[in-house]
Amino acid sequence: MGDILIVLYPWIKSLHLISVISWMAGLFYLPRIFVYHVERSDGKDQ
Repeated sequence: MGDILIVLYPWIKSLHLISVISWMAGLFYLPRIFVYHVERSDGKDQ
């Protein structure tokens, strides 16, 4: 069991790092998406 964890550790660490970076990028981009939708919906009301 320990041998397989030693082999998989770099892969798990890499996937975790990619996941965290993607999550943070999504959190930073989410407000911009909300602003975009508000700007698009303002034009349709008039």
